[in-house]
Order: sequence, then C-alpha cells, then structure tokens
Amino acid sequence: RVLPLPFISPTDRANPNDNVEIRDGREEGEEKILEDSRIYTEKNTEYCGVKAPAANLVDIVANISHFSTFSKLIKFAGVEAKLSRDTSLTVLAPNNQAFNILDNETVEKLFSDQELARQAVLRHTLTEVLCCSAISRNSGILFNTSRRRTVAGSLISFRKAASGNLYADKSQLEEVVCDRVAGNGVLHGIRRLLAI
Repeated sequence: RVLPLPFISPTDRANPNDNVEIRDGREEGEEKILEDSRIYTEKNTEYCGVKAPAANLVDIVANISHFSTFSKLIKFAGVEAKLSRDTSLTVLAPNNQAFNILDNETVEKLFSDQELARQAVLRHTLTEVLCCSAISRNSGILFNTSRRRTVAGSLISFRKAASGNLYADKSQLEEVVCDRVAGNGVLHGIRRLLAI
C-alpha cells in the first residue's frame, strides 16, 4: 500500500534557533480556518485503515503535481475553506490529462465563471468517505446500489469492472495510488471530469 506524500509546513522547516520570522502568506482572519483544518489530527482520525495526517484535502491536492489544474480550479472556485474544514469527504480529483482532453472553450468557461467552477468542484466531492475497498461489482445494469451523493447534490455511480478497475461514472480511478488519506477525508485521482 502506498501512503500519501508527507506534508511539511513552513513552520516545520524552520529551525527555532534561527530567530527567523515565518510568514506563510495568510491573512490574520485565515488563522481560524487553519486552526479548524488541523484539529483532525488531534482526534486520531483514521480513514480507510490509515491514520489521517495533518494535511487536509486542499493541501494534498496542492502537493501532487498532476493535480495542479484541479488545485487551481479549487482556488478559483473559492471552496478552499470548505474543503479544508469539512470532515469525512471524498474528493475525486481529475488529473491534468483530464483537463487536457477538454476543448479550450470548455476550460476557458470553467476558469472564467466562478459559480460554474464551484459547482464543478463540489460535483467531484462526496459527502462521505469512500475507500477503494468499498467499491464493489454491480450485479447488473439495473441493480446499481453503489451511488453516492456529492456536496452539490448530484449522484455518482461507482463500480468495479471484471478487470478490477474502479470507476466513478465513466471515469476510471487511478490505479497507482488509491485512498490518498488526508486529515479530513480521502482523495482519489480520476482520468476525466465528471459532468460539469
């Protein structure tokens, strides 16, 4: 099992004997959001059988290079605080290739309309933690009981193919790392955007 990359905050990097003032770019009002997002580690939270690290979902997405476009979309949409603060979430993060297969007009529209971007991110966020091990094979096309509700209110069907590949609607989940655990939920990489 591959574990998520460690998140090292600027505070962790500084040597306390250096008398260096640490500035991380946050405004004074954002300290409460940071405090709220770090509280999960104090509770010894565990997702998918893995102890949750200090990094929240936004931190994890931002620290993985092949999710850089989705990270920019989260920032543009203005949902960083929600995805940092809310607990027990699952984020289905489209990788950069998923954005590259879209036509330029769709990408421009997504990054010029903040409400559209917000809805797109929330449609890729489940209201519960979903581990890869919980995704099972369906017993038929009419018996799909593996639907989960997103924060935006839409439903996403999950299934396991005969080959063992996992799917969220028609988008395949990344096989290399499943269940990237964060302090407030789980992240799964997907290969194409779900409905925008």
